[in-house]
Amino acid sequence: MRKIILLGATLGLLATVSSASAQSSGSWIGSLGGGVTLPTGKFGDAVKTGWHGAATLGYKPAASKWEWLLDASYHHHVNKVPNIDASSSLWIAMGRANYWAGSNLYVLGGAGMMRDESKTKVGSVSTTGSVTALAVTGGLGYVLGKNIFLEGRLIDGFTKGASTVIVPITIGIRF
Repeated sequence: MRKIILLGATLGLLATVSSASAQSSGSWIGSLGGGVTLPTGKFGDAVKTGWHGAATLGYKPAASKWEWLLDASYHHHVNKVPNIDASSSLWIAMGRANYWAGSNLYVLGGAGMMRDESKTKVGSVSTTGSVTALAVTGGLGYVLGKNIFLEGRLIDGFTKGASTVIVPITIGIRF
């Protein structure tokens, strides 16, 4: 399922970029980063603060304040409940746009898919489960110096029952 989501998002991005590059020149952009992921709401009641890694690939048309990106990230959390060995892995793929509000500050927003894969072990009994849902994101980023960025955002996955809501704080490099 992850491969299908990633393939669809990549094809959509390539179609958008092909159309944009035919109209004017611009530049390809990418980034790699990672950091801390803060769980909130009911998800935060169940798991501890986690970590994540993220990558983006996108295009910025010349003389535009907009960037169009494909964003992929992996987030890992462990359970708060004592005597239960459990973890949650979130795989997220999104199409997103950055709007440059200043020379170093950008506002971001997007939508895509979130897949939550959970593992639980109580005694000698192990279970696994997964759920895939629509997700949206919004936040702010700031470029420090030439290529280092710091980004904070909220990601809300519309999972059954309560939403899976996380706040990743990412530091990384743009190229």
